[in-house]
Amino acid sequence: MSLFRQALVVLMLFSLGGIQEAFAAAKPAKAKITQQPVARTAELGQTVQFKVVFSSKTTATCQWRRNKKAISGATATTYIIDTVLPEDAGNYDVVITNAGGATTSRTVLLTVNLAPASLPVDAVIHGDFSLRILGETEQSDGAFVVTGKKTLQDPEAPSDVYTFTYSRQSKNKAGLVIRGRFYDADLGDYITSVETHSLTFTGVSSEGELLATSVLKGTFTPPAGYRPAKLNFTGKGTISIQLEAGASTGGTSVTGATVTVGHINTTIESGLVKMGGAALTLVDPVAQGTTNAGSLVLNSSTVALTGAGLNVFNGSLNSGGGVLTLNTTGLTLNTAGLVTFDAVTLDLSGFDLSMTTVESFVLTTGTSEQTLYLQAVGE
Repeated sequence: MSLFRQALVVLMLFSLGGIQEAFAAAKPAKAKITQQPVARTAELGQTVQFKVVFSSKTTATCQWRRNKKAISGATATTYIIDTVLPEDAGNYDVVITNAGGATTSRTVLLTVNLAPASLPVDAVIHGDFSLRILGETEQSDGAFVVTGKKTLQDPEAPSDVYTFTYSRQSKNKAGLVIRGRFYDADLGDYITSVETHSLTFTGVSSEGELLATSVLKGTFTPPAGYRPAKLNFTGKGTISIQLEAGASTGGTSVTGATVTVGHINTTIESGLVKMGGAALTLVDPVAQGTTNAGSLVLNSSTVALTGAGLNVFNGSLNSGGGVLTLNTTGLTLNTAGLVTFDAVTLDLSGFDLSMTTVESFVLTTGTSEQTLYLQAVGE
């Protein structure tokens, strides 16, 4: 090859290299992230926000991901979860794409605390346990209502006294200690109890109750003079905690709200529905409120039963300053049903009252007291 041809080849190579570099320089750059998302820890029901800030010389799009899967509709620079649920926990990142390609942010963790920070007043705690006492296994269930910062009430025995301490721990765990003094009819005296629960919160029910498993140990202390002087027990079971207003089995607290139930059966099993300044309306003839060994307490509340029925089986209906309206409606008491109206407005407009083996209920209005006697159904 002549010197001239060699020089020409070298010149062409340099020229091509320059053109390639020019093309490379003209290709758009990827987006540059200037502010990365930050890990978050949230309580159930809180609002959480993730944010990314980036620069791009060309049009760019964002796509947020949870556990490497794209989140539908999450295409802004800010991703907001309005109400955090257990399933929202996980690893989050955002992919920013422009003409230069895709840039992925760092991955950050959203931790959701299933265990509540505290147990607020009017929360309802329902437990179902298998207990081991003196070598025997017994099933036990019941409910407590949080009445104060450290006090509880058994809705089936309001005169008994209970206190509690609650402490949230790491990894959805918590400790709950319940101390009580309850009356035992067989002994004719009071028994003192202490229950220590190790709770692991597992999720939220469809009714909005917090769910937890419990491993517990405790003691029963009988009155002086009884042996043994202290009885130890252990157990395992489940606990549900209703923190917010809503209809649920095991206990509900509704304050200052209006709850309408239609085309549905509302059942309270060994629990409590407490209406504080709220209105509960049962509508449609097929609707029926049923209380089985539970309590319905109305404080300055309104319960309107329109074309519906309210049945009480081994439970109680108490109203302190509330309003119970029965319009063409049936109120049925069976076996040990108790209805007590203290300073309450009772509207008996075209209603039917059936009582099975229960002969009376007491209506107290101010200083006057009236007892209504009815013949038992079927007699």
